[in-house]
Amino acid sequence: PKPKPEPKPEPKPKPKPKPEPKPEPKPKPEPKPEPKPKPKPEPKPEPKPKPKPEPKPEPKPEPKPEPKPEPKPEPKPELPQTDLAAMMEDETEALAEAAMQAQIASAAEVKEQREVAYYMGLIQEKVQRYLRLPPSSNRDISVTIEIRLYPDGEVISADIVQSSGMTSFDNAALEAIRMSRSLPVPNDVGMFRRNFARFNAVVRPGDIKF
Repeated sequence: PKPKPEPKPEPKPKPKPKPEPKPEPKPKPEPKPEPKPKPKPEPKPEPKPKPKPEPKPEPKPEPKPEPKPEPKPEPKPELPQTDLAAMMEDETEALAEAAMQAQIASAAEVKEQREVAYYMGLIQEKVQRYLRLPPSSNRDISVTIEIRLYPDGEVISADIVQSSGMTSFDNAALEAIRMSRSLPVPNDVGMFRRNFARFNAVVRPGDIKF
């Protein structure tokens, strides 16, 4: 007899796959620490009120000095009649002297005015001799000239102060004064300085005034 076939060996069971290990659970995140509350600012201490200055004691009013009694005016001694009469006489004499001096001064002033007029007349005659009027001049024009003299009467300068408006007449008047060269003046130095050292002459055709 044929030998019996050997039975086929049963297939070995496939090994079961090993179960994958479960992932370990992730650790829970630690909770964030809560922010600490900010400390409240300490309240500023209220400033202490400044101590009020103690009121200065009012100065005691000084006692007013008692008014001194005004001294009574001493009675003026009465002048004897003789002294009073002498005083009145002196005063009368002083007034009389002042009046006399005023009369003398007035008389001297009148005398000086007469002498000034006399010498101005002489000056007028001399200048008039040299005045040559231009044909076109008329009697209504005039020129004012300032004349300056040395104490001996010599002419220093002659300058027009106010023109006649006619050049030929102005020049004729200036020429007449310059041609005179020296004019008659008083010997009295004070009178000369007051009246003749510098003066104005108003020259018109046929007339000269000072």
